Parts: sequence; structure tokens; C-alpha cells
Amino acid sequence: MENLDHQAFLNGIKRHIKYAFQPIVDIHTGTTYGYEALLRGQSELGFQSIQNFFDYAWDQGVLHQADVILRQKALHGFASIDGSENMRLFFNMDGRTFESPDYHPDSTAKLLQTYNLPRDSLCLEMSELYNNSEAKHITDILARCRQQNFRLALDDYGRGFSELKMLYDYQPDYLKIDRFFIDGLAEDQKKRLLVSNMVNMSHALGIHVIAEGVERVQDFNFCRELGCDLVQGYLISRPQLDHDKVKTYYPIITKLNNDDRRNRKQIASNVEEHLEHQNTVIREYDQIQDVLEMFKNNPDRVFFPVVDEKGEARGILRESVLKGYIYNRFGHALLNNRGIGHRVIDFITRCPIADIDQSLDEILHIYATNDIPEGIMISRNFKYLGFLSNHSLLQIINERRLVQAQDQNPLTKLPGNNSINDFVGKILNTQSTGTHGLAYFDFNNFKPFNDHYGFRQGDRAILLFADIMKKHLVQEGAFLGHVGGDDFFAGFSDKDQETVLLKVRKVIASFNEDVESFYAKEDREKGYILAKDRDGLFRKFAMLSCAAAVLMLPASASVDQMDQIGEKLAYLKKQAKNTDGFVAYDHLEAQQKAKVELLHG
Repeated sequence: MENLDHQAFLNGIKRHIKYAFQPIVDIHTGTTYGYEALLRGQSELGFQSIQNFFDYAWDQGVLHQADVILRQKALHGFASIDGSENMRLFFNMDGRTFESPDYHPDSTAKLLQTYNLPRDSLCLEMSELYNNSEAKHITDILARCRQQNFRLALDDYGRGFSELKMLYDYQPDYLKIDRFFIDGLAEDQKKRLLVSNMVNMSHALGIHVIAEGVERVQDFNFCRELGCDLVQGYLISRPQLDHDKVKTYYPIITKLNNDDRRNRKQIASNVEEHLEHQNTVIREYDQIQDVLEMFKNNPDRVFFPVVDEKGEARGILRESVLKGYIYNRFGHALLNNRGIGHRVIDFITRCPIADIDQSLDEILHIYATNDIPEGIMISRNFKYLGFLSNHSLLQIINERRLVQAQDQNPLTKLPGNNSINDFVGKILNTQSTGTHGLAYFDFNNFKPFNDHYGFRQGDRAILLFADIMKKHLVQEGAFLGHVGGDDFFAGFSDKDQETVLLKVRKVIASFNEDVESFYAKEDREKGYILAKDRDGLFRKFAMLSCAAAVLMLPASASVDQMDQIGEKLAYLKKQAKNTDGFVAYDHLEAQQKAKVELLHG
């Protein structure tokens, strides 16, 4: 476009540029956490794209002046929304603003005061599509932004410059995963692996994760399963120029989460019982002398959780961090000297944070992947709820182990019926694009063998089968269970039919061959034993072997089909014993009375 004079360009921004707001919501509850301000109207100024708009402002040396006008517009619209004082405004910022010749600090703080918004209402989004790391003074300027209590988000994460270095240098509060990784997440295993790693890394650093560009239910489900904290996209709401149309709650999230609501509530109550330090916290703008008094009055405490003005978890403040001042001759004077400017936020240690609605496995994983020995902060709707100390976490782990031990088979040490039911329920509740396999194993002629050779030899046969299952299936990621007696179970997540049947047949073939060594030489040569049947009459019984019923579950299978699954497995179990190959299989989506296919050896 033709060059405008600077004032005409800035006046054009005031007249034509508007902001649409798109909600960023809690992935567990649907509560609106904040809004991203999305620029609209640049075409009326003659710019083909938003990037062209900012490039022009940069080239003309007025990028910061333009940015201040844009912030004023965004904050004005944000302040008009009911409840905005309890939310955050995510504002996209061109990193070159800090290097613009017209840059001057502190203008944003004055705007927040003008609209009576808390200091932590603004979150600056730094896009990785621009190489911010080359900006000369960006580290110092971002430190100043933090001193003013602005939040920081890394936008477009995964598609820009020096991602990990920026994550290390900037220590953002939020990481926004680029929509490239979210679109098609349900079908793309590589994307799921990358997103999972981004989430785990962020949580270990105490950073909240936002999934951008969520448009499909199946992608949303995987975002939640992989641990994303917040979600944004057309599935929830398109950007709204009419700010009266934005909501503080989006019920679609509740609807999408209802399928596994029961499981999550059970887990949440277990964690909540162990929360500590729920009421005694420090606020990040408390006076240092008040904090010192808290430690003095609580000599058994070595740290306190720290929250912000909105009650969100920020980290912990360790007594050891202050000791260098406390035991210094002039330490107290230094800490209390307002001229030096020491504040609570200057001493905060970042701490991992988990939501109470996350699964216990996720919470334990977040704790295990960080180096903060004190524990993990727990929130609900992003408000600090309590602290799980390492002692409490160990208690939870021990309680889980106790429950597992109570369900464990005393002979084989494999999980029992409760764990098997939990596994089946989990895969039915978990969103997946692949099929799952359930295998039910049952011995043939076990009772005659047990009666003929005694219980000790019978137990040896059971242990042999358990060892064979572990040898062939554990490395495949299969879940193994012992139903009881000579009945066993194996579950396969995200495996195709061919793979499941191949593994099942290997287990059966190995057992049928190895168990022959448990027979006396003369019985092996005859190929049978004489034993009493159920009527008390002696007859010939073939050598001990194993049969398997295999049921393949589609990705769409649900917990409502549990009874149907049990009926099908019982039917297949009978069929398997009547075929030479000892394996029968079917698919859950087939009609219950459909013809069962039999595999022959």
C-alpha cells in the first residue's frame, strides 16, 4: 500500500480496527478462563493480512504507538464484559514492539488503571513465528512486564524459532500449542506423541497448556486425555465482534466430559482427602515483613504456597530463600527497605500445578517429572485448592498399592477381577481411533489333570501359563489379569485384530507344548490320562491345553455395552473349546447372534 503519514496511519487504526473475542475455557468444566483478542479490520486500511499491517508499522517506526492504541481498544472491549475482572485478556504482541524506536514502558499499566482491571488481567502472547530471541532487550523488558505482574504466553508453540530456548528464557505462564498439532490429533499418532511431550514438559515447569484451534470432538477428547488445561477453537465458539455474545460458561464442555464424569469424581475425592495447607497461603503482593512473621509464627513450616490476586496458584516461597537475608546482619532491613523493591514475587519458586479433575495417574506423572521435592499444587477452575506434599503423595501411592494388592491373585500375583473391570472400563471411556482386543483364556481338562497329579502340580501349570503370558505379552503393552483358577485375561489397547490373534495363538501354542512336561512319561506316550469325570466314572482325558475367546472392540465401543461384552466372551469361550485351533473370535459391532469365525490351528 502507499505510505501514509504516521498520524494518518494511527488515526486509521482508531477508526477502523476492531477486536473480536474468542473464549479460552477450562477443558474440564467449560468455565471461561479468558478471551483472546483477535484483530479485525486491517483490510479497511489497505492491508491484505495482519502480518502486513504490523510489518508496515515496524517499517515506519511507529509499531509501539500502534500497539498502545490496539491495547486500549482490546482492554476497552474486555472491560465491558461482565466478570472480566476475574478473567484474563490474551493480547497478541509483535516482539519487535520492544525494539521499535517509539517504545516507552509503563503505558499498559496506566491503561489497566483506567479500566479498573487488576494488574494480572493482561496476558501478552509472544508468537514464535517471529524470532523474538534476536530482539536485543527483550529479556530485560519481559522482566519489567513481570514486575508489573503481566502474564506471558508463548503462542504458536511448535512452529517457530528456538522453541525450547524461549521456553527456558521467558518462563511463560502459558504455552499455546499451535493448531497444526491439534487438527487431526485423533488420527495422528505422531502428533499425539509430540503434544503429550509438550504437555508433560510444561506441567513439570508449572506452565498451563492451551490447545488452539480445536474444531472436532475427537480432537478435543484427545486434548483432554493428553492433559491440556485450557482449550480454544470453533468447537467452543467462533470469535465474536459483538462482545455481548461471549459467555462465562460453555455447556458443550460439560456435555463432552459427561461420559467419564463418574470416574473423574471418584479420583478427585481421593486426592482431595490428602490436600494440605488449604487455607494458609501467601499472596504475591504481600509485604515481606508479613511473610517473615508467618514463618516466625509457624516454625514447623519450611515453605508456603503463593497465589495471585485472583487466587490462582503461582508457586511456593521457601524459607531457605529468605535465610540469606534473615541471618545477615542487615538482612531484615534489606528485606523491609521499600527502596530496594523486594516483593514476594521476587522470591517465588515455580511449582508444578495439577487440576483436581485430572486423573490420579496424570497428577502422579506431573509430580514425578519435576524436581520440586515439596510436592504439587492442586487447583479447581484454576483457583488454588490445596497442596499435595510428597508425604501425601506417598500415602496415595501406598493406598493404591494396597488396593491393587487386595485384588491381586495370591498365586500368580496378577491383577484380579476388579482391576480387569477397571481396565475394560478405561478403554471404553478412552477416546481412540483404533480397535481394542479382549482375550479370555481357559484351560481344557484342567480338573482331571489336577485330580490325577494333585494340587501342587495344578498350581505349577497355572504358574507356567502366567509366566508364558508375561513373556509374550508384557512387551506388547498388554494388560494381564487372573480371573481365578485356570481362567486368565489379556487386554490389548489400540491393536488390530491380526496382531491380537497372532499374540494369543503364540501364548496358547507355547503353553500346550510346555505343559506336556508336567505329565508322566507313560501318559505322554499314550497322549491321555484316565481320570474320573463329573459323574464319577473313569474315562480318557486328552492332554492339558488352553482355549481362548477373543473379542475385538471398535473405537466407538462404550461402557453401556459392558453386559454385551460379557455375554459375547462367554459364548466365544464355549465355541473355542470345540475347535481344533482352540481360538474363537468375534467383533462387538456384529450382531450378537452373528456367525462366529473360528481359527484353525
